[in-house]
Amino acid sequence: MNLMLLDSTELIDYERRKPETRARIREFSRQYILGSCAITVAELYAGRLHGTDPGLDSFVDNLVYWDITYADAIRAGQYRWQFARRGIQLSATDTLIAAIAARVGAVILTENVKDFPMDDVSAQALLA
Repeated sequence: MNLMLLDSTELIDYERRKPETRARIREFSRQYILGSCAITVAELYAGRLHGTDPGLDSFVDNLVYWDITYADAIRAGQYRWQFARRGIQLSATDTLIAAIAARVGAVILTENVKDFPMDDVSAQALLA
């Protein structure tokens, strides 16, 4: 089963009706089961009101939703700790997204591939 976790960047570009984003996400939906998580949904709805775009709400509602587990929180903290020792600062939100993707075996679809340098996570740019 091919799983793909949509990063906030992709959901926001989808919401902005960028044609190339929408076309690529439709293309990926033929090859992958697309999903979201608390971080990506929260970041999308930080920029708009839920209920003002029923089409977008329906799209997001139909994505597989992966909860953040206690183990994900620990893994995210470990990512931050490990990379900080190398002088690389990672955000808590990105490390949580990475931890979820690692647990479920999903590729992260993002425009910020550099934010996911973990060895056990695969990140792919939408328009690569």
